[in-house]
Amino acid sequence: MDDKIEMSKEFESMNLSLEEKVGQLFFPAAFINDSDKNIQLLEKQIQDFAIGGLTFFHSREMAATNYEKQIEIQNNDNSLLLSIR
Repeated sequence: MDDKIEMSKEFESMNLSLEEKVGQLFFPAAFINDSDKNIQLLEKQIQDFAIGGLTFFHSREMAATNYEKQIEIQNNDNSLLLSIR
């Protein structure tokens, strides 16, 4: 429990604006061997929105396949879980 309190205090001491705090919730996809244009777009997102991190994928095709499998699992689970990406 003390670790959670420490993390909370550390996060609060960062003096982030509301926009920066919201930006920390996002982890856009980054692809190995992506185009320069897409890499520049990610760099701009990092600078403009203070995103929390990146999620790396081998390829766009693999990311799409993983997403489709996750949707299939959620649909078969008979639950009301909603995943926002």
